[in-house]
Amino acid sequence: MRAATLKSLAVLALSVIPGIAAAEPYTLFIYETPANLALRADAGAAGAAYWQSWTAYSETMGASGAVRGGAPMLVGPDSASDRADGLILSGYFQIDVADAAAAQALADAAPVNGGLVAVVPNLVIDMATN
Repeated sequence: MRAATLKSLAVLALSVIPGIAAAEPYTLFIYETPANLALRADAGAAGAAYWQSWTAYSETMGASGAVRGGAPMLVGPDSASDRADGLILSGYFQIDVADAAAAQALADAAPVNGGLVAVVPNLVIDMATN
């Protein structure tokens, strides 16, 4: 991911989080192609580029203040997919942002290269009244 793109993402992320009280929780589910997942084990330049792009994205997400959790999943190119398109769930981020558009903007910046990021609003349950 280019430095200008990362800077734009950071500015966008910081501008869409007015405060925790007004934030809405979402989960970004990361789906990747088997070919991209194979890069996780590639010791060459392609593997390094794969990890560099995800490291940069993760650092920018963290710096935005939107991230509440997340992790990459232990999967590989031979992992089974539950999707018709063959994409494999490879990780997730839990975020708090102002609205669905802000969540989508963060999702759109992910370096999925042929994969996708599903933006799912979290169910918020008020435990004090239940």
